[in-house]
Amino acid sequence: MYYEFYIDIFFLENMIMDLALLLLTGRILKCRIMWRRLLPGSFFGALGACMLILVPTGHVVLIFAFGYVILSFGMVKITFAALQKKTLIKGVMLLYGMAFLSGGIFQTLFSQITLPVIFLGMLSVLFLTLLLKGYQSLKYKTQEVYDVTIALHGRCKRVKGLRDTGNHLKEPVTGKPVSIIGYDSIKELLDKDVKMFYIPYHSIGKSSGILPGMTLDYISIERENGSQKIEHPVIAVSKEAVNYKGSYQIILNPCLVDD
Repeated sequence: MYYEFYIDIFFLENMIMDLALLLLTGRILKCRIMWRRLLPGSFFGALGACMLILVPTGHVVLIFAFGYVILSFGMVKITFAALQKKTLIKGVMLLYGMAFLSGGIFQTLFSQITLPVIFLGMLSVLFLTLLLKGYQSLKYKTQEVYDVTIALHGRCKRVKGLRDTGNHLKEPVTGKPVSIIGYDSIKELLDKDVKMFYIPYHSIGKSSGILPGMTLDYISIERENGSQKIEHPVIAVSKEAVNYKGSYQIILNPCLVDD
């Protein structure tokens, strides 16, 4: 018994699957996805998969080193070139995880449905995407979102605030924890007397940057056991909204909520 193997079809199937998995990785990492990098990244992965076919099955170490280390790091590095070292490793682990999950879904579908491999692969990625969306939706429902009042120069505004454990931003001079708000959510409180300063930051997909900041009169956070008032907190202003759905307008530094 023998099987006909078409290297061009195998390459195309792997490139499409790699492209879909890299798209999901970028979405989870919240990286800007550029097709001029996404296509070479998926091409590199598909080319590497074809090269692995030529390696004798006895060379386990070589297959592991190239297939599971160099190939994965190369795909993520090519696609998301601006990632820092820690985030790059996280991206590789995410790619591993999603490839493992999609592979399990693929095997289940393969045993139940008769379709070409490429369609089963895309269907697997689609199921994985739906699972991730369901998880993110459930995660949001369990997130800590508070009613927040921000005050500046005697004027107040109520917004929704999210306690984000990933926000470790601090004002470099005083060391005060910094919360982040979108410009549209605070512009009506701004006036010519506001003293602005700049706060350096690091984020996923961007090595460094600066955000304009200011010191508010106070922030009041509504809790189950009453309101919590923080005097003279530092806030950074983002050009874009901190949540595109508008579910919350300010990202609270966890140090403010946990005090």
